[in-house]
Amino acid sequence: ANVWGGEDALDQNYDQMRREFDGFQQSSNPNRPPRQEEQDMYKPIANIGGRTCFKYTKGDKPERQGQITSDTTFGAALRDVARRPDVKRIVETGAWYGGGSTHEFAEGIKDKANCATNSTHHCCEAFVVSFEVFEPALEHARLYHQDNPVWIVKGSTVGVDQMAKEKDIPEEERNGEHFQLYYERDKELMSQATPKLEKFCNFIRPDVVLIDGNEYTGWAEFKLAMNTCRPRYIALHDTGTFKTKKVEKFIRNKKPELFEVVASGKDAVSWSIYRYMQPDVIGEHGFRIIVLTQRRYSSLGRLLKSIDGADYGDARVELEIRIDYDESDDYQKTVDVAEEFNFRHGTKHIHKYTRKEGLQLAWLNAWKPASDDERAVIIEDDLELSPLWFMWLRKAWSQYDGRADLGGISLCRQRLRASDGQHIMVERSEPFLYRLPGSFGFSPNARFWREFMNWVRTTDVQHADLNVPGTVTSDWYRSSPDFWEQAWIWWCWTNGRALYTLYVHSMNGALVGHWAEPGVHSDASNENASERNDELLHAMEPLLESFPPDLQHFGWNFEVESGGWEGNHHYSTTTQDFTAGAGTDDTDIYAADPIDDAVGAFDAIDSMDDSKYIAWTNDFHIATVANVKSLLEPKGVTFIDKSLSGHCHETNTCATDLKILTSENGMNPDSYTRQSFVEAYKDDWQMAKVEIVMCFHPSAMCELFMPLKKRLFVIASTRYELGRESAEEWREWNKNLEEIAADRRNLIAANNLYDVKYIEYFTGLKPVLLPSWIKMNEDDMYTGISDDILIAPMHSSSSEAITKKLKSISSRFKGMHEKYGHYTFSQLSENTAIIHIPYQVSLMSLFEQYAMGIPILAPTPAFLWELHEKL
Repeated sequence: ANVWGGEDALDQNYDQMRREFDGFQQSSNPNRPPRQEEQDMYKPIANIGGRTCFKYTKGDKPERQGQITSDTTFGAALRDVARRPDVKRIVETGAWYGGGSTHEFAEGIKDKANCATNSTHHCCEAFVVSFEVFEPALEHARLYHQDNPVWIVKGSTVGVDQMAKEKDIPEEERNGEHFQLYYERDKELMSQATPKLEKFCNFIRPDVVLIDGNEYTGWAEFKLAMNTCRPRYIALHDTGTFKTKKVEKFIRNKKPELFEVVASGKDAVSWSIYRYMQPDVIGEHGFRIIVLTQRRYSSLGRLLKSIDGADYGDARVELEIRIDYDESDDYQKTVDVAEEFNFRHGTKHIHKYTRKEGLQLAWLNAWKPASDDERAVIIEDDLELSPLWFMWLRKAWSQYDGRADLGGISLCRQRLRASDGQHIMVERSEPFLYRLPGSFGFSPNARFWREFMNWVRTTDVQHADLNVPGTVTSDWYRSSPDFWEQAWIWWCWTNGRALYTLYVHSMNGALVGHWAEPGVHSDASNENASERNDELLHAMEPLLESFPPDLQHFGWNFEVESGGWEGNHHYSTTTQDFTAGAGTDDTDIYAADPIDDAVGAFDAIDSMDDSKYIAWTNDFHIATVANVKSLLEPKGVTFIDKSLSGHCHETNTCATDLKILTSENGMNPDSYTRQSFVEAYKDDWQMAKVEIVMCFHPSAMCELFMPLKKRLFVIASTRYELGRESAEEWREWNKNLEEIAADRRNLIAANNLYDVKYIEYFTGLKPVLLPSWIKMNEDDMYTGISDDILIAPMHSSSSEAITKKLKSISSRFKGMHEKYGHYTFSQLSENTAIIHIPYQVSLMSLFEQYAMGIPILAPTPAFLWELHEKL
């Protein structure tokens, strides 16, 4: 507690952080009920001084009780893995009474936990998190570990729906004593519990995950652990039983290249510990070089030459040159340099602003990563790069990718002491972390940069109070609000965040040099403008190959901080790696649920929870976007809906202020209309805030937005060439669709299998199947209180004859519009059933009625064909 000057100071810091932490900010919702004591035991608390705080229970310590003992080989292996220098945070999926694996992990980690404790909370750098749903075991474990760096959480790991289904459990297992005693009990306990593994993994980013909880959730826990937690190590207990047998089989038979055996043994029914082999995120996802320039054409040429002179290995590299507008001949010369430059190592894109943005906006608009796994570097034009820069940066991201304290990596040798503005040179034999960012060759951490971008979109940065105590940069910002770095500094060091920048300081030179030419960072009178501030490194040296797991932290005064936290790592992989079955004999167990597919496809907008994404749509159909709104609006996504549908008045979304497009010209706009639309919106303030454009009906509407450089979600709800029926238009749309699909930030999908296959047939693309789905209110769900069977509209010349025939059979048959005219969902759900004689392969009303739970009657294909032949 003396880290903060005593227990009272810890309480004060804790309370302040608790108020500030976004997840618990009571003032944000005055209607939120007060927190209960029990809730405080398992809700994550913000970092305080590099530690994470959690509540503990005080009382008489009970006897140790657990399956795994200290004299077992597994117990020894758990202690050993906890003592590894690259392990700080451990998650296990079941505490039980806390005396087994939890005890062994605590023994291994407690010497480096570095906890500060007051009367209610432990605040630790290293700790164990364990989940439990069985109340007697939960309370026993909390009391047993009251003096240990152990956070016992009340809750399940995954949802009850993710438990193995009875039909998927082998017969011999179902006939066994364990199944008879515990399956239904565990199912009942989990149905009453809240799944917490995913949220905790996102919050603490564990280094180790042990799968040793519920006998029937091991596979689901493993998939979640590898897709969300992404630990350094994965430990499995009881690999000879149903609990983790499938996981072991998957690792050894399906993905042996991703896992290295650290230890294994035969205690009880066997166990294993694996190191997850780190994939190369840049090799997998590519890398973007973003150059900011305006009118320094000579500087740009020098920079581009140095970029082209680096070694990029097998990386997929995109060069993006962003040119701020300026009314000068030098601006046009800069454009010419950019256009004439031939980048030999990848693709080149040029973005020309049509008005002057300034350096602050140039930075804040430079990069908007779509996922945590993207990597980029932002470079101003008066810099020059060492040929070794990319090699070092790639390795640095590979090693430190998942650190929870890493805001970004800078290529420069940082000299500024933030506490007083003095320039000093700190030479180190290893990379280190410093609170102050370095904008000369800055590579932000996408995980945090995305959150920062969300904050920027909702903040008037130039007029905000961005004071950070102890920094001279706060004073600079007050006198020069175009100083973009202060916004990032403030964001990194408020609301419980503590995000550093990684540097490497060689005594022989730097990975980037600054020519200090006239601009925001230096004025025209600078006498050093003709000199580069650093020699560039051209030869490898041991320092550039050194990436230790533990890094020293430097404070604002450029002095080493005491009690620093080394952070932890997670490694990126693709979801596909851990969603396949353990073998072809049981792949049906993992057949995707259509609703999960729908939500999963929108994980293209990774981590949308609590985000502020803005999506645009101007469809000709109100229902096609309604289901997407129901899925994403609860996650914080805002929709700008300028509907061109004739029914838009029903949803109050009519396009009253949509420029250029109308219900007459919007379905098939000619070239003049398209060009006019782009001109109208390229500088539009509302469009500037839009991240994503969604096009459903017609899906070809997205063609109009391609020049505006937005993320495009093309989701066909009918034939994708709607509005592009001529051969020439259709071929052009195919070409554009392929271009859209080539950008991994975009999404190509259809809401039914027919249109998925239809698009694939005509384009060769592989669209995502994204079934339309809308969550119904309880009042709209099926009641069946009426004996009537509704006849849905057929939109066919034969509809009158079919309706007449049905009514002749029974008076219970009623035409839908005949009975109601304009109807509500709750009215439809009162009827016994609905007859559909489909006029189209995908009907939005079918999706809606299916969600209500009302029985749907439809003809077999043979009978439908018979009706077609007769009528």
